[in-house]
Amino acid sequence: MNKKILIIICALIFICAALSSCSIFVGDFEKEVFSSNESDISNQSDQTNSISPSSAETENSDSSKKSSNEYQTTNSSPKAKVEKTIVTDNKIKEPSNLGRIDSMNLNYVYTPVNQNSYYQLSSLSSAERKLYKSILETILASKCIVDVSKLYVSADDVASALERVLADYPQFFYISKSYLLVYGSNGKTVRTVAVLYTDGSVTDEFDQHMNLTKKADRLVINKKISAIKSVAKEIISKIPANSSDVIKERIIHDFIAKKATYDTEAAKNIDEYDSHAYDLYGAAVEGLAVCEGYSKLFQYLCYSVGINSTQVIGTSNGGGHMWNTVLIDGKWYQVDLTWNDSDDIISYKYFNLTSEKISEDHLVDNSVLATPHCTSTEKSFKNVFAICIENSEQPPSDYESKISNMKALQDNRIYFYFEDSEPNQTGVFEIRRYYKYISRYLINPKSDFWVYLSAQGLTLSDEVESDYEYIVLKCH
Repeated sequence: MNKKILIIICALIFICAALSSCSIFVGDFEKEVFSSNESDISNQSDQTNSISPSSAETENSDSSKKSSNEYQTTNSSPKAKVEKTIVTDNKIKEPSNLGRIDSMNLNYVYTPVNQNSYYQLSSLSSAERKLYKSILETILASKCIVDVSKLYVSADDVASALERVLADYPQFFYISKSYLLVYGSNGKTVRTVAVLYTDGSVTDEFDQHMNLTKKADRLVINKKISAIKSVAKEIISKIPANSSDVIKERIIHDFIAKKATYDTEAAKNIDEYDSHAYDLYGAAVEGLAVCEGYSKLFQYLCYSVGINSTQVIGTSNGGGHMWNTVLIDGKWYQVDLTWNDSDDIISYKYFNLTSEKISEDHLVDNSVLATPHCTSTEKSFKNVFAICIENSEQPPSDYESKISNMKALQDNRIYFYFEDSEPNQTGVFEIRRYYKYISRYLINPKSDFWVYLSAQGLTLSDEVESDYEYIVLKCH
């Protein structure tokens, strides 16, 4: 009997020693689930800066197409799951027979943005880049296991790095926002990271010994990649050769606004609602998306035609929100495609704004992602596409470039705004106020403007619309 007791005691001592030597955690990088002490890695010579992960991003279901009392704040991903188990292997092995994930590079007409210039990567320190690139290289190789044992990183560092990788690569829609962490013998620094793949229905799962027990179907993922690329090639084929970047941007913007519909059910019920509304597949293929889906598809398409773009995380109207910045001719601009997608017509209220302008109803959260500061108005919608009426007693002038841009877009709408006008949400007041001007100087066959359009092979109709602060005339 004494011998059996001695054996049991020895076994318990061994188990306790194993518990202290290595632990595995499952976490969601959008919600802080680890309490780490910055001093844990202060004695390491090659440490990364610890950047706290964001709290769970929230989605505001209100946009210009929803009623004003329909503000709804929800989580953009399932709540964080934390699980602690025992790992017996010191060396975590890559699962076999995972299968390759197809590339989403289009190699189609345009030279895509160089990946080294992606905004989140370019904002990192050299130490932070090591972790970022370790995760990125694993995903690009269609693998799961990331060895970070020589980087001396914390849970917060991993959360921030994975957040930024996915912000730079919207095409990684198949990477789950949950991940595994394996700690080293000190129980404080992360030794291994396991990224998890998802096909939309099944997500990779590992057991306590880091054996893959459930696997996302890589063939399903590849079929979805093929579907996204097909849509991307469709829109890119519509961009005329030698188009300027702002023309490319406008065509992409309008295509997504026509293609996607805001998914209010996904915004309200994300914990129970299984959909792709929060990634580019939902916007591109299913035609249903919330702000994340709009933003990620916009970013991916911009990348594909050589325009740099990044995601912006923040709030608007009291709810969590995502939109974009875009780099046009060397200058950054703010773009909120979700809010520009209205029920009736495409709005351009949030097209290529400055940071100061968009801050009137948007608040950027720079603690999550790096965000460019936008100061230029050169490529704003007004300056590129809308004809300014400086004097309501004089005919329009300086409209040749705007008409040229309209023709490049293969659009039949001409936008006007009056320098002395006040924005009106319905536009009814604007049209009535300036109807005499429109009749005299715009849709009058004897006016200089009408004659100019005729010389361009265009004829104005007498159909007049309004969009926020613009009067819209159609031609054929």
